[in-house]
Amino acid sequence: MKGNQSATRRWNRFRGTVRRRWRKLTDDDLDFMAEGYQQFVDRLQERYGLARLHAEEELAAFLVEIYAAGTPAARANREAFLVRASSPGSVT
Repeated sequence: MKGNQSATRRWNRFRGTVRRRWRKLTDDDLDFMAEGYQQFVDRLQERYGLARLHAEEELAAFLVEIYAAGTPAARANREAFLVRASSPGSVT
């Protein structure tokens, strides 16, 4: 339970980073996207009219940028997304 709360806090910080990158996303979109990778890609496709492969490439590039930033916060943001993407109920 404690690990899940930690992941939730990290995801909440990560939301701001996501929102700055993709400004068309709403709070409802971000709530939906928190459920996992497939949901994240689905919303990118929907809001930006991207082909699935392009949405996946956008997300991958974003995660690389975050990790490359090298700060502990950047790594925590990436880890928060990966934890959410692999949580029960997520489709990966």
